[in-house]
Amino acid sequence: MRLGINKIKITGGEPLTRPDTVPIIEKIARIPFLDDISLTTNGVLLKFLAEDLRRAGLKRINISLDTLDRRKYKKITGADRFYDVIEGIEKALRLDFSAVKINVVVMRGINDGEIRNFLEWAEEKKLILRFIEYMPVRNTLENWRVHFVSGNEILSEAEKIGELKKEEKVNFPANGPAEYFRLKNNKIPFGIINAVSSPFCFRCNRIRIDSNGSLFLCLYDERAFNLRNVIQSEIDNEILSLIRRIILDKRSFNPNLSGVCGTYLPFMCHIGG
Repeated sequence: MRLGINKIKITGGEPLTRPDTVPIIEKIARIPFLDDISLTTNGVLLKFLAEDLRRAGLKRINISLDTLDRRKYKKITGADRFYDVIEGIEKALRLDFSAVKINVVVMRGINDGEIRNFLEWAEEKKLILRFIEYMPVRNTLENWRVHFVSGNEILSEAEKIGELKKEEKVNFPANGPAEYFRLKNNKIPFGIINAVSSPFCFRCNRIRIDSNGSLFLCLYDERAFNLRNVIQSEIDNEILSLIRRIILDKRSFNPNLSGVCGTYLPFMCHIGG
C-alpha cells in the first residue's frame, strides 16, 4: 500500500494450468491492504476450480471467449473445449463473485457477425460483456490489419439492435479501461475496450510481473526490470525505493502501429493482457 498498489490480477498464459494457483491466491488474499483480487482465464478448467478459487479469496473473474459457436471455437483455439468453458461460466455465476466478465476480441471475418448473439446471451445470463479491439502482437501481426474491427464499428452493430446509452456509472467493479454502454431495454451494460483506435495510455497505471520476477511497465515496453534478484538480496526500504523509481519511469505507449511504440511487439502469452 505504501506504493499505492491495492489491486492484483492473476493472468497468463493460462493461470489455471498451474497446480498452485489456488494456494497463490490464498496467500495474496492475506495481504491486508488489498481491495481486489481478480483472475483472467480461458475458462477451460474453471468448472473444476471455481469453488476453490472463490473460497481462496478471489473476488472477480474474467473469462476470454471469442465465439458462441462450438466449431468456430475449435478453429480459433485448436481445441474442442467450448462446452467446458460454458460449464465453467455457469459455475462461476452460481458463486458470489463480485463480477463475472466475458472478454471478446472482435475479429473481422471470424466473429464480427456474433455481436448481437453475444449481447443477447450476456443479457440472458446476467454476464458483464466487454468487446475488445484486436491488438497487434507478435504472433498476430501478419493478419492484424485484415481482422481489425474498431470499437465504433462494434457500437454501430449494437445500435442495429436498439438505442444505446453511455453508462457513466455501473454497479459492479469497473476500474479498467472499458467504456460502458447499455441497450435501451437491457439491464446489463456492456463494455468496449478501444485499445488501438482510442488509446487510454495516459490513464493507465498498471504494471506487470511475470513468473520469472521481471517487472514490465507496459505490454509494448520491451524493458524488463528484474525484481527477483533484488528481493533476494536487498532490504525492504531499498526494494520499495527501486520499485518506486521504476514506476515513475512508466511511459505512454500507443499500440497502433504508428511508430509511437517503436518496433517492439509482445508475445501476449508471456506477460498477459
